Amino acid sequence: MRVQQADAAHYYGDIDPEGIRIPLKFNRLNADVQLIAARTLYEALLLHGKRQGPVNRVFDDVTMVKQWLPEQADTIEKLWDGRCRMAQEGLGLEQLLASGSEAGA
Repeated sequence: MRVQQADAAHYYGDIDPEGIRIPLKFNRLNADVQLIAARTLYEALLLHGKRQGPVNRVFDDVTMVKQWLPEQADTIEKLWDGRCRMAQEGLGLEQLLASGSEAGA
């Protein structure tokens, strides 16, 4: 991002505690450039993606998901309570095309 002189980039990762921790940690360590949740992709993954298990819960996972994806936090907490996670690869090309070209809306 620095090479392109960008101050932000959209990020999309797994819906599990580690996948949520990655962008939050990046943002904490890099004040000059920030990652922004690609909300449309996360929403598409929640709607069309494949649930996998088990999820490895951590003590602050609910706090983290409320920071990163506040609008989806309740849905994601229920997913995790059910011992499931969703990998970003669970969203295929057809679903990506159907979700539109705007990754961060």
